[in-house]
Amino acid sequence: IRRTIEAGHSQGKKVALCGEIGSRPRLAIALVAMGIDALSLTPGAIPEIKRALASCDAKVLVGEIGRVLALGDAADIKDGLRALIPLDDGE
Repeated sequence: IRRTIEAGHSQGKKVALCGEIGSRPRLAIALVAMGIDALSLTPGAIPEIKRALASCDAKVLVGEIGRVLALGDAADIKDGLRALIPLDDGE
């Protein structure tokens, strides 16, 4: 996903994401840290995602997301995201 965002931006395009992944707070935050321009959400998810995004330090996340994504396998990345983005969301 990060490579797609970077490729779109390199061509002057905005990159948006539609689907359930944007409704998961930790993943929405990670997508924003990766540079996504827009998320399409179901209306019911908007308040939770807004709260989650407001609770984060974007500069720290942008600086650290590359380190987390470079961890290798999915389990390590998931653990890295949990450590980088501590939320009380059950994920």
